[in-house]
Amino acid sequence: MLGALVLSSCIEGEEEIWINPDASGRVRFQVSAPTVAFAKFGGVDQVITDAREGLLQSENVTLTSVEAAATGTNTTLKASFTFKDAREMGNILKSFRDPDTPDEKSEEEIFVGETDLTIGIPDLSFSRKIDIRELLPPEAQNPMALRLLGNSRFTYRMHLPTPV
Repeated sequence: MLGALVLSSCIEGEEEIWINPDASGRVRFQVSAPTVAFAKFGGVDQVITDAREGLLQSENVTLTSVEAAATGTNTTLKASFTFKDAREMGNILKSFRDPDTPDEKSEEEIFVGETDLTIGIPDLSFSRKIDIRELLPPEAQNPMALRLLGNSRFTYRMHLPTPV
C-alpha cells in the first residue's frame, strides 16, 4: 500500500514554532500526504485520536486544535499546541512508544523525525532528521522508488523572543 504512496505523490509539511523568553511557546503544523499514507497509522481519524491520547500523557504540552481534511487523493492534517518548555519537546513523541519495547521508536516518531533543540547563551540550535524508509514496505525501498520521495518538501519557521 505504501508502495503506491511512494509511486504516486509527495509529502509536504509546514511547521511554525514560537518560543517565548521563558522557553514556553506554541507550535502550528500541517502535513499533506496521500490519504493512503495515513492508512499505515490506522487512518487519519486514528492519527488524531492517538495524538490526543499521546499528548495527554505529557505535562509539557497542551493540544489546542487538530483537524483533517481530504481533497481528492490527499489528506491534510493540521494541529497546534502549546508547550511549557521547548527544551523538553524532543521527548514528546516517546510517549507513543510501546511500553513493552520502550527502546524501539514508534511509527509516529519515525514519521515526524528526530528533533534536536538546544537552547543556550548565546547559541540556539534546531535540527530535524526525517527518514521514513523504516515505514516503507520492502518493494518501495529500492533506489528508484526512494528517489521519488525527493519531491517531498518540509518548511520550518522559528520565531525567537529576541532578534538574532
